[in-house]
Amino acid sequence: MISNISKSSIILTIAALFFSACNSESKFENTQEVITLETGVPQEVFRGDEIINNEDNTTIRLSHTYGSDKKMVTLLTGSATLIKGNYEVTN
Repeated sequence: MISNISKSSIILTIAALFFSACNSESKFENTQEVITLETGVPQEVFRGDEIINNEDNTTIRLSHTYGSDKKMVTLLTGSATLIKGNYEVTN
């Protein structure tokens, strides 16, 4: 049986891989914004965003809308922080 610590670590690792796997040919400039996730409140995420586990029992749900690029993360239990970027195309 996998412990809650292992489950949340696995979920957060999958989330990081999920976001980094999305490709783009543009170059981006990143200015970070920190958001504390609220339980049950979906938050849209983008390539390069990072989720930080603040508690050992943290679990999140990732969803991707079929046929679109929209991706959402929802905090289910525990505490997590979303580090978002203000991505601008640079030449």
